[in-house]
Amino acid sequence: MVALLLTCGLCWQVFINAAVTQAVVHYSELQQCYYVAREHSAVLCDTRVVMKLLLSWRLWHSVADSVWLLAINAINSLVQTDHPQRQYNVSQLYDAGLIAKMLDIWKVCHILQYVVFCF
Repeated sequence: MVALLLTCGLCWQVFINAAVTQAVVHYSELQQCYYVAREHSAVLCDTRVVMKLLLSWRLWHSVADSVWLLAINAINSLVQTDHPQRQYNVSQLYDAGLIAKMLDIWKVCHILQYVVFCF
């Protein structure tokens, strides 16, 4: 059931925004898509939420690439060079090992897709 719920964009928006002090993912009614705010001062405060999502790699296998991009853009927005809390966010990401875990999961998912495609 959790896997089904997390395949929708709204659920990902809620989970990503729950991990930071200020909403960074928004929905555009006009364009009917989710986007990451360019300018904000959000701080990554709950790495456990992000870690739980990342460790549920089976969920990542069932979502579209656009969800990956949304998550990567959200993290990128927290560590931009002009972000006022960049150093703190970088230390949070580094301490939690989130970047390494995201890359590992992305690699595994794409290897699995390649193996399935080849057979």
